[in-house]
Amino acid sequence: AVAATVIASIAIAGGVAATVIQARRVAAEHVWELAVNASGALDELGVMRLMRGDVSGSDTVLGRAVALCHANHPDPDLPLTCARSLYDLGVTLLWKGDLPRSELMFQQALAIVRTASGPMQEATAKVLAGLARVHDARGDMTGADDLFHQSSVLFNLGLADQSAGRVEM
Repeated sequence: AVAATVIASIAIAGGVAATVIQARRVAAEHVWELAVNASGALDELGVMRLMRGDVSGSDTVLGRAVALCHANHPDPDLPLTCARSLYDLGVTLLWKGDLPRSELMFQQALAIVRTASGPMQEATAKVLAGLARVHDARGDMTGADDLFHQSSVLFNLGLADQSAGRVEM
């Protein structure tokens, strides 16, 4: 009887632990979704600042958007919202002349859109074009031409693709 009570207690404790772990996972996913939504709003603000010519302000706001994307999240695959923020920060840093950081942002955005499910030709093409502009700014015309060519091919494929998987960058 004692053994049965001990086994029952262990089973109950295991069930409670599993419930706590699940609750923490759900809470982390909710926090992550909120961070992605906030990142998207900050991205829009950063782009608006860049369009007004406020490159420094854009850099600050887009940096916050990217930081939210890199906050603790349950899924190692960053969503396309984060790819857009990385791309926009890459553009802003290119305008500032910070080519190393700009290239890094474009590379991170490229990694996301290349691993996304569904056709992402247009988004990939835009990121490749951003990388090409970095190479061009460095004076690497061969690298820029290669990236612009890859971008052009993907843009043409993306124009032919009318699926719901297309994303605005």
